[in-house]
Amino acid sequence: VVFSALASVTWRNAHIRIDLLLERLPPALRRVCSTLAALIAVAVCLVVARESFAVVGMLYSFDQRSEAMEFPVWIPQSCVGVGLALTAVLTALRLVVPGDAPAHGSQP
Repeated sequence: VVFSALASVTWRNAHIRIDLLLERLPPALRRVCSTLAALIAVAVCLVVARESFAVVGMLYSFDQRSEAMEFPVWIPQSCVGVGLALTAVLTALRLVVPGDAPAHGSQP
């Protein structure tokens, strides 16, 4: 369930982060560090999403099911890959869209 909401939290910039050092940098260096961090996050999300989809493919092909409900396990497990892929897309989009997305706690 957490991975289902991950993209929304990322777009709204409402995730938990510690930016004490980042806030103390000059604005130009802060932008460089933020952009670099976003690019690294996109790369990591895409790699983990790809591997997640490989696992989901195996669960689907083996027809893996939960013991209690006999529910196909690939369905909830696919939320991990989808959430990470959407997070990567929205993080990359934030790099190219002018202006900021709504901050945590703000109303549209």
